[in-house]
Amino acid sequence: MTRDSADQILNQAVSHHQAGRLHEAESLYRQIVAAQPEHAMATHNLGVLHRQLGKNEQAVAFIRRAISLDPNWTEAYFNLANILQEQNRLEEAIAAWQQVIVRWPSRAEAHWNLGVLLQKMGQLDQAIAAYQRASTAGLNSAEFYNTLGTALILAGRPDEAITAIQQAIARQPDFADAFYNLALALKDKKELDQGIGACQKALALRPNFPQAWNNLGIMLLEQKQHEAAINAFRHLVALCPDDADALHRLALALAKKGKHDEAIALCRQASELDPQSADIFHSLAVMLTDTMHLEEAAAAARQAISLEPDHVEAHMIYATLCLLTGKLREGWQEYAWRLKRDEFAQQKYVGPEWSGDPLQARTILLYSEQGYGDALQFIRYVPLVAERGGQIVVRCRLPLKRLFELSMQAVRVVTFEEPLPDFDLHCSLMSLPRVLETDLSNIPARIPYLFADSQQIATWRTRLAKLSDKPKIGLAWRGASEHANDHNRSIALKQLAPLAEQLHVQFVNLNKNNRAGEINDATFPIIDWTNELHDFADTAALVANLDLVISVDTAVAHLAGAMGKPVWMLLPYLPDWRWMLEREDSPWYPTMRLFRQNVRGDWEGVIRRISDALKGNP
Repeated sequence: MTRDSADQILNQAVSHHQAGRLHEAESLYRQIVAAQPEHAMATHNLGVLHRQLGKNEQAVAFIRRAISLDPNWTEAYFNLANILQEQNRLEEAIAAWQQVIVRWPSRAEAHWNLGVLLQKMGQLDQAIAAYQRASTAGLNSAEFYNTLGTALILAGRPDEAITAIQQAIARQPDFADAFYNLALALKDKKELDQGIGACQKALALRPNFPQAWNNLGIMLLEQKQHEAAINAFRHLVALCPDDADALHRLALALAKKGKHDEAIALCRQASELDPQSADIFHSLAVMLTDTMHLEEAAAAARQAISLEPDHVEAHMIYATLCLLTGKLREGWQEYAWRLKRDEFAQQKYVGPEWSGDPLQARTILLYSEQGYGDALQFIRYVPLVAERGGQIVVRCRLPLKRLFELSMQAVRVVTFEEPLPDFDLHCSLMSLPRVLETDLSNIPARIPYLFADSQQIATWRTRLAKLSDKPKIGLAWRGASEHANDHNRSIALKQLAPLAEQLHVQFVNLNKNNRAGEINDATFPIIDWTNELHDFADTAALVANLDLVISVDTAVAHLAGAMGKPVWMLLPYLPDWRWMLEREDSPWYPTMRLFRQNVRGDWEGVIRRISDALKGNP
């Protein structure tokens, strides 16, 4: 076959090809290649034809052969790159697009496609650079700017993402995907009001947009708009009724609103749809714990752990269940998983963690890690550590420093703001029960173990004596608002008004923060000297002169208990793990009496029982 005849047959083949007569075209292309194996065009066109037939492997082979015959053929690289991209052969497709760009650097589409592939590979900076080269080459469609915005969101560059996505919206005002991406970028910036608005625009344009309903629900939950979040997730479930994640999201929102029965039912349904999801079983364990179905909760937590042995939060809920039910040794082992949470990453200390062995003149750092109450409760272990020999340094927050110094003469106390002295070993105060193998039989409950300054005690004694000879009762009704469970453990001061019917007592405020002016609006007399209480040592000196402390589950209750003062504590239906279940006493504080809700949210019944106790009625 001469070159001229081959060209004539090629023209016929191309005509068939363009007309969609693929079999006729293939026959002619093959005739040419059989006669002239070096014919690059016929070989390339066979590759294009096989792509149209869905025979991608053959298509790639033919086009690679054509490139070997004509290594500078840009269009062949272009077609090869497209086929490889369709097949998700990312690295090969990237190499092909790079060859196109070498030969045709102004081809904007090539830069865009290269960016898409680099983004899929997780190479976000390189992807964004490719997109920017596409823009320089003249690409400025709405779809392109939206793609660039997506990459910038994934790269953690929300400001630039917003700029790019706004370009997309300017070019196509009805672009639902762009509004959705804008919502994601605004969410990353914690601009939730604007993010919610962008999501709502996306949904107005495309009501059946599952991802937008999901993202809307997440942002509404962050804003504690629980009913609105539930509504969003109900739309999501309506669109995706067999999606375990959608059911799980709705269940979590319902649980936040206290709709536990429906939440648990949905979570069970989600676990049936996705029985390999440790997250779903963990959520189920939390919900069952909240409703006091503790055996079922423990089973769900164990299932989560079996599916994902390193699931920190599943270990944590299981730790809670063990400690709550008195299985302390197992509970402490599980509770060690808390140190793997991100929030504790900044508290990593160089050197070995203490395992309980004799210290032999070494220096050990004991540090507080969570709230004030936790530090006040577990500082009791310091004498037991001291028995192992060595030197002890305690690191704590500033308001605790002076109290700890007054209570532990041989211990060096430093704050987190002070330079850290040299040490050989370290251990969290809250890890000491595990290290020292604490169970219900050996809780170190010798009190008092915290002491106020004697001169301050005398000063407060004089001041209190001038008030009256009535018994003095300290009140603490709120904990720190940032505490995750504060909405369950804290109450309003006005709820304690029935206690004022006991006219033979004098109430003293122990709440440092007079939230919303509660003291000023109190309907019963309460002395407030909290502006003079600058740290826990100051509070301890006042507490030392009180006859009784009545408190919700907050640091003041721990302080009074550690000082050996009578303390009556109000507990929610699901108490913190340290108070366990049912019992009215605490093995941690011998002078403490526990008043528990018998029904979720029933503070009135708790306060009535405390009022009866003040009257001397059992």
